[in-house]
Amino acid sequence: MNKKNNPLLFPLRSLKDSALTTLVSGQGAYVKDSYGNTYLDGISGLWNMPLGYSHLGIKKSIINQLNEIQFVNFLDNSNPTTENFAGKLLEITNNAFQKVMFTCSGSESIELAVKIARKYQRLKGFSSKYKLAVLDISYHGTTYAAMSASGMDSMNTIDCDPKVPGFIMLPSPICHCCLTKNMEEKCLNEIIQKIDEIFLMEGNNIAGVILEPIVASGGIVELPEKYLNHISNLCKTYDALLIFDEVVTGFGRTGAMFAYQDMKASPNVVCLSKGINNGYIPLGAVLIDSSICDLLELTDDYIKHFSTQNGNPIACAAGISTVEAIQKDGCINKVKHLGSILMDELRKKLLPHKNVIEIRGKGLMIGIALAENKNTKKQLSFKETLLFETETKRNGLITFSFFAEGFTSGLSLLPPFIINETDLNKIVSTLEVAFSKIEV
Repeated sequence: MNKKNNPLLFPLRSLKDSALTTLVSGQGAYVKDSYGNTYLDGISGLWNMPLGYSHLGIKKSIINQLNEIQFVNFLDNSNPTTENFAGKLLEITNNAFQKVMFTCSGSESIELAVKIARKYQRLKGFSSKYKLAVLDISYHGTTYAAMSASGMDSMNTIDCDPKVPGFIMLPSPICHCCLTKNMEEKCLNEIIQKIDEIFLMEGNNIAGVILEPIVASGGIVELPEKYLNHISNLCKTYDALLIFDEVVTGFGRTGAMFAYQDMKASPNVVCLSKGINNGYIPLGAVLIDSSICDLLELTDDYIKHFSTQNGNPIACAAGISTVEAIQKDGCINKVKHLGSILMDELRKKLLPHKNVIEIRGKGLMIGIALAENKNTKKQLSFKETLLFETETKRNGLITFSFFAEGFTSGLSLLPPFIINETDLNKIVSTLEVAFSKIEV
């Protein structure tokens, strides 16, 4: 069925845009379209399928749960599968958190985190302390609070105004004169100084800070240790909650079960989704530490948040199987190993290209930053960036364009953890061929 006759209204696309591929099957790291063309899925669905398609263990767990109970109303009941998965999530954080609340998406997890931060401050008697600080190239989702927290989307979503009030944009650790992995101390200090100025003005009104440890949609930008530590210390000084959005980075993507563990950070709240159950059934979660839970217990209060499908036992059964698969067989070490090889090979093959200025990332989360040329580092337009994505797909590899206006543009790669070195070589060679055909 062509798009004109398709009954679906597709997200983030004009009705006149017909450039859609109809995918009909998937196995491992590969998908097939309705014309029989095969693609290596270099972005794991939409960053949410770390174990790829048709994983037998996850499918089996879903079937087993279907044969037991398919839905539980968690307003009045509980279920061992959902409780077991919550316990599993706390276990893999080394019990750094005390409780889990389930959601149905990453956007909803952010929505819940905003409620938690504001509730926490009100319970402490600070009703005016309701603002949330976020990064100016952040992306946190499409529900109203999550969209309002998304700095990179502020202009694209202006038709939805007025948005949820109370969000403050912090400068991200990226500039035009140096590369992200080798940012000059002077540039980083200037950015940190701007953050200090914002906290001097607004610190007593800030309920929490929401950070992606590696900015995903905004260009695969890893937060420098000095930058992250400084914000963490500001949160302690001003008694603001530190909230990590690990919707993309969670569940092994960066070479650690959660990115905060590798960064030696101590967030009060962690938002999860995507890889939580390999993308098979909608699910998200929010991990909450003892400082929040103790206050809720002391005040005999609760967080006013619920959706009908939160904690669905089928979704949680898939989650248990997913986490168990990531935990065993050296999966996370494989992510580190293959990520290192992929990064090195991409640098060798693509950095000579006129438009490629940086290959960055961590684990199997990699960004190919594109610009007009290496001297000016002027970012390409979104339309120009799409040329690279389209040509890459034409050659059998699915990638994803990023574009944070005024900051950075390029392609992202987040392949499934199940790829092997043959697949890895295919990713590199396909990109090399595709890029050789384009010069903007």
